[in-house]
Amino acid sequence: SPILACGGLWTLDTNGGTLDELDPSSGSLLHSVKVPAVAHFATPSAGGGLIFVASNRSIEAFQA
Repeated sequence: SPILACGGLWTLDTNGGTLDELDPSSGSLLHSVKVPAVAHFATPSAGGGLIFVASNRSIEAFQA
């Protein structure tokens, strides 16, 4: 599930292995970063200006 945080709409592409930031008003891709393997139904979370992704082996944090 996508989340709205830090001005962006964040979603995980579990097939492509990326965390994507989309513009909430237009849906255009603003930023994309590779992430380690995640569970099929993984959802990012946010706090303190960071976006967190739980991979299969660790929790990754990315600057929003």
